[in-house]
Amino acid sequence: MPYPNYQRTPNLESLDALHECSGGNLMRIDEHLLEALIVDLDLEDRGFVAPAGQEFMCWLRAANLPSQLIRFLSHYSPKEELWAGASSLFTEGHIMKFNDDFPSELESGLLIVGSAPNGDWIAVDVLEGQGETGYISHEHD
Repeated sequence: MPYPNYQRTPNLESLDALHECSGGNLMRIDEHLLEALIVDLDLEDRGFVAPAGQEFMCWLRAANLPSQLIRFLSHYSPKEELWAGASSLFTEGHIMKFNDDFPSELESGLLIVGSAPNGDWIAVDVLEGQGETGYISHEHD
């Protein structure tokens, strides 16, 4: 495991797009599932997404993230925080800021994408887990 304080979440159907896939550094992204989720979030006024801005696209490429993730985020970039219960997924600006402010996580293959109500970060394993999501303990920063 690349980062000692990282805990993977259980395989939840609603997070299917971020779970591991076989082979190499591939990520399986179920765009149909996420499109339906995005519509639901918008209808419930819990955030919206739109095509990524140029600065975010440059940042994603410079971070050397999996091409499937870059392609997905180029179409569905969070423009405001996306809320799921008490947890949130960051805006594209906050994704860049948190990962730039805490580079050791990304260097270890963990992309910080949000936060849990207790202050733990929500992260995507972009190396070993090929898209699995989990938490980074805020008590071990």
